[in-house]
This record gives sequence, C-alpha cells and structure tokens, in this order.
Amino acid sequence: MPERVLVLAPTGRDSQLVRGLLHEAGYEAAVCPSFDHFLEALEEGPGAAVLAEEGMPPAALERLVSFIDRQPAWSDLPFILLTLPSAARADALFTALGPRANLRLLERPLHAAVLLAAVRSAVRERRRQYQVRQLLAELQEADKRKTDFMALLGHELRNPLASIRTAVQLIQRRAGDPAAMERMGGVLDRQTDNITRMLDDLMEISRVAQGKIRVEPEPTDLRQLVAEYLSGLRARPETEGRVIRAELPDHPVVLDLDPVRMEQVVANLVVNALKYTPAPGGVHVSLREEGDEVLIEVKDEGIGIDKEMLPRIFEAFMQVDGARQLSQGGLGLGLPLVRSLVEMHGGSIHAHSDGANTGSAFTVRLPRRPLPH
Repeated sequence: MPERVLVLAPTGRDSQLVRGLLHEAGYEAAVCPSFDHFLEALEEGPGAAVLAEEGMPPAALERLVSFIDRQPAWSDLPFILLTLPSAARADALFTALGPRANLRLLERPLHAAVLLAAVRSAVRERRRQYQVRQLLAELQEADKRKTDFMALLGHELRNPLASIRTAVQLIQRRAGDPAAMERMGGVLDRQTDNITRMLDDLMEISRVAQGKIRVEPEPTDLRQLVAEYLSGLRARPETEGRVIRAELPDHPVVLDLDPVRMEQVVANLVVNALKYTPAPGGVHVSLREEGDEVLIEVKDEGIGIDKEMLPRIFEAFMQVDGARQLSQGGLGLGLPLVRSLVEMHGGSIHAHSDGANTGSAFTVRLPRRPLPH
C-alpha cells in the first residue's frame, strides 16, 4: 500500500493534526493508537511511517529493529521521526536505527510544508520500491517460464527423434521389405515435419522479439484467403473426427494486409482449436464486418481456458494447464506469434472462455484503413 502513511504521535490531538494535514494533501493517513498497533500496521506494507520520539516506549526499540531487519531485499520502508530540540531520546534512536533504517529526522516545531515535503519524498521512494518488487516478480516468473519451456522443448524434441531413430533401425533391418520401407518413410516424414514446425516457431518468435519481421501489405480478399485455407485443411490428419464449419460473407472482403502473415494468423488459430478439441467436437470459423473493422472469429468445443489464465495466454512460454496431453506436440508459441502479427496489422485479438470444458473463442479485429507500405 505505497500511498498509505502510518502516524504514531504521543497524543491523540497531535495524531489528528498530522492526519488532517496529510489527508488534505491527498494521502491516506492511518493513526495508530499504540506502538503495538503501529508494529502490526507496519507488516501490511505502508508507504511511509511518521512517528514522534515520545510515541516509542524504551522497550520498543528492539522490536522495531527486528521489523527493519526482516524486510525483504526490495523493501526499505521510509521512517520520518519527529524530534524535540536537543532531545537525548532522539539521539539514542538515531544511533540505534541510523545504520539500519531509512530514517528522516524532522525537528519540532516544524512547518507543515516541511512535513509534507518529507512525506512526499518518502512515498515516492516507496512507490519505486513496489515497482522494483513487481519487476522482480515478473522477472522470476519469466525465468520460471523459460526454464519450464526448455524442459518442454527437450521433451518435445525427444519424442520425434526417438521415432526417427526407431524408423532408421527398422529400415536397416528390413531393407528388402517395400511395405515396411513405405511405413517407415511416412514416420520419418511426419516426425521431420514436427521438428521443422517447432524450429520454425522458435525462429519466428526470435524474429518478432528482435523486430525483424515486417508485414508487406497489399489489397487482399480476406474471405478468399480464409476459404482457401479451410478447404486445404479439411484433408489433413489433424481434422480427423472433427467438424469444421465456416460462416463467410457472400461477397469479397478486401483489406490492405500481408496475405502470407494473415494466413499464418488464421492457421495458428484454427490448428490450435483443432488440437484442443477432442473428437467428435467442432470448430467454427466466421468472418464478418462491423463498421470500420473486419472480425475473424474461431470458436471451438474444446477443453476451454480458466478465466485467470485468459489475460496471460498470449505471453511467450505460457502453457494452459491440462492442455499438454491434447496438444499433439508443439511449444505453445503460436498465440504470442498471432498477437504480434495481428498488432503489426493495426489490429487486436481477444480470447474468451467460460472455463474448463466450455470451449474457447478467439476474435481478431482488423481495421479497414490502409497500412503504411
């Protein structure tokens, strides 16, 4: 709570004066009636603490030092100590706390502007600390995802390589059997395609991260692009046992876009929907016009997505829990790539699901305005 300021003063009147002053300046000030209450409130993570030297009983110093020493690495809570001129107690507190605490001393009587300036500086500093905490948490999460991803990559590459090794051994043993040669040739072809697809995904994500991907827009009939892709897809093995329904306009829908990259977007969304939709489920692909936008929507009858995961599924290295057994291989990089390509076209993508086993819907919004060439 970086905007919350704790106040511990020797009398209720002093506390209320400080609280009123801070409230007028836009801060949330919490008055602590005792030092015990003050220590409890410190554990909640305030933005700063204002305390008068008289508000600290002699036995309290050790407990305050203990709190300061227990702060996490990112935290250095600012304390503002109000002192009296030539107060021996203040000197003792400063000597004890100075090496440990982020301490500001203000001598009374003090001007309101001096106190507000100290609080403003302390809260600003505390806000930065909370930003550092958030950044550290994000870096730790990203590092964990990358570690998990490397383990996944090793697992996914091991499977096709094991199949390839087995196929090679069988070919060596049964070189004179044409039927066996044909079967093993099919295994080699499929597993090589799997490895190639995974490496292509890695290369594409790397190019996006480095800003090396560029769209080359041209007037393109999006209706024809989607129809032709779906027509070719229906004969592929991944559609087996699943129904693909299309709802397309009966007239051309011409947009300024990169046809190669947009087919990549459609392919990733449709193949993802097929992967996570067990047979005999269906996938519905629609294209419609809404004002100045054209929408591509891919709905499936698959495993769905937990609502807490929805905001994160477009992050690199993020995998939806429970989806691994249905993914049929792959590294989970398709959605981050889709989002990047859609945004390069000036559009946006949104995912929706009501939860597990309720299916998912992905909606791409593309503007009609021409893209810069």
